[in-house]
Amino acid sequence: MDQAILKKNLNKISGCNLGYVGYPCQNCFNISSLKLTQPKDEYWKAILAFRGDNPNLRQNPILIEELNKAIEEEIIKRSSR
Repeated sequence: MDQAILKKNLNKISGCNLGYVGYPCQNCFNISSLKLTQPKDEYWKAILAFRGDNPNLRQNPILIEELNKAIEEEIIKRSSR
C-alpha cells in the first residue's frame, strides 16, 4: 500500500487533513461511517504504525489493506448518491 493513496482516501472519507503530515486527525477518523470488522482504534494504531509515528507499534498491512478497501467502497457509495 502506498502512503499517498491511503492519505488521499482517508482525507476524502473524513474531510480532514489537519493531522500529522496531512492525514486526518484521530477524531475525524473515529467519526467516519466506515463499515469495519475491527474496532476503529485498531485501524488507527495500524495507521500510526504505517506512517512510522511510533516504532513500538507493529505494522499491520492486513488492516491497512482492509481499511483502504472499506474507504474505497464508501467513496464509490457516496459518489453514486
